Amino acid sequence: MRFKLLSQEEFILQNVVDLIQSSVERGSQTYSSAVEFGLTELVKEQMRRIAQENDTQRLGDALTLATLDVHKKVEGRLAERNIRFDLRPHLGGVETALKFPGKEVAHLKDRLAQSRRTNRIGERKRIAEAAQAPFEITEVGLQNSIEALIAAPVGQVYELNLEEVRRSYEVEGEWFPFQVNVEELEFVIDDDGTVFISTENFPEKLVIEAREMLVILAKRLYGRSASY
Repeated sequence: MRFKLLSQEEFILQNVVDLIQSSVERGSQTYSSAVEFGLTELVKEQMRRIAQENDTQRLGDALTLATLDVHKKVEGRLAERNIRFDLRPHLGGVETALKFPGKEVAHLKDRLAQSRRTNRIGERKRIAEAAQAPFEITEVGLQNSIEALIAAPVGQVYELNLEEVRRSYEVEGEWFPFQVNVEELEFVIDDDGTVFISTENFPEKLVIEAREMLVILAKRLYGRSASY
C-alpha cells in the first residue's frame, strides 16, 4: 500500500495557482478574495517555517520574508504556465491582515533562538540519504524531559511506503492513523505522513532507543519514493 501526499503548503499553492489561471482564462485580472485568502494561508505556512529556522543570514521580519517567499513561489508556478497576474494588490492585503500575527511570530522566533542557544529544548535534525526522501526528527520538550518524538517528511510531494512498513513490523489498522508496534513501543502514523511516539516519563536510555527505532521506521516509510 503506497500513498502519495501533498504537504499543506503544496496543496494550497496548487489551488491558488489554479484559481488565478481560472480567473485569467475568464478574462479577469481584478482583485479576487479567494486568491487573497489562499495567499494568506500560504504566508501563514511560510511564517511558521521561518519561525523554526536557525538561519541567521536571512535579515528581516517573519512576515516580510514569508511574503517575499510566497510571491516568488507563486510567480514561479505562474511562469511555468505562461500566466501573467499582478499579485501585489493581493499581497498588500495579506500583509495588512497578518501584521499582528507577524509580530507574534517574530517574538516566538527570538525566544526559540534563545532556547536553542542555551540548549534548553529538544533537538530537530534533518536526515537525508540516497535511499529515501529527506525527513526531520523532532524532540518535543526540554532537553532533560523529552515528551514525544516526531518524524515528518520534508518535501512538498512525498510517498508513504506502507508496504515496506508492513513487511518489517506489526501494523494495526486499516486506515489512518496506523499503529506500528516495534518491540514493546507503539508508534502512530498519521494521514499527513508524520510518525509520532509519546516518550513522557521514559528514562533517558529508552528515549534514545525510541529515537533510533523511529529513524529506522521513518527510513522504511519514506523510502524508495519516486515522488521527488
